[in-house]
Amino acid sequence: WESSEYAVLASGVDYPDALCAAPLASKYNAPIVLAENRSLNNQSSLLKLLKSKGVKHVFLVGGTGVIPASFKNELLAQGITSKRLGGKNRYETSIEIAKEVGHESGEIAIANAWGFADGLSISSIAAKRNMPIILTPQNNIPDKVAEYINSLGIRRTFVIGASGVVSDSVAGKLPNVERLGGQHRYATNKAVFDRFKNDLDQGNLYIASAVDFPDALSVSALAGKESAFVVLSNLRRAEADVKNIITSNRPYLKNIYVLGSNALIGDNVLYDLSINFIR
Repeated sequence: WESSEYAVLASGVDYPDALCAAPLASKYNAPIVLAENRSLNNQSSLLKLLKSKGVKHVFLVGGTGVIPASFKNELLAQGITSKRLGGKNRYETSIEIAKEVGHESGEIAIANAWGFADGLSISSIAAKRNMPIILTPQNNIPDKVAEYINSLGIRRTFVIGASGVVSDSVAGKLPNVERLGGQHRYATNKAVFDRFKNDLDQGNLYIASAVDFPDALSVSALAGKESAFVVLSNLRRAEADVKNIITSNRPYLKNIYVLGSNALIGDNVLYDLSINFIR
């Protein structure tokens, strides 16, 4: 973004609230920017970034326990208004974000609230499709989540992950379910890619860590904006499912963007994916 009227601020140290941010960012054509859990006035690089992009409105994703209450007045002092989207817990926060996104698409994605990988696998797709991501536990649907979903008239629910992360009993209580899952996070990532690849611009791919959330989260809004996909990778070896995505996509590929330095995802992983030119 050379400039942006809106920005979405999410915690860079905890993932549940931030997992649902990509569709919100897409709706307002906003970047996702990670914040620390301390005064904004003590985060000079973040403040400089907001000002340099001309941001006028900010969504604060999560409660004051992850993004301090002081942000509101600190932003106002810079001429930036803010709206906080947060609930009593991670489930209610996901609903507040979903309400802001809206349900015009007729679709929702359901992901486990206690792990980040599956939510990240659907994030860029959800951003592209204006599809809210709603969090649940593995084995039950919180009452407020069930009430909200039942009020929407949803025509398609994508359950992300195998029954070990979102149980069949939970899926059975949701409207018009299509499950996208595999044996592990890499297989689920591939299942999501395979389901939506014909709707994507397959010329660009992003590769981000599968074992931590900030990098994949940060790029999810950009990937959604570009109709691209975020591939989740192991840090020290090339997983078979990742190889399959790269291989099947190779005739269309123009650019692969790797999030993080080679101290995070090693160059050997990229070489094993037959990516031989790295800059």
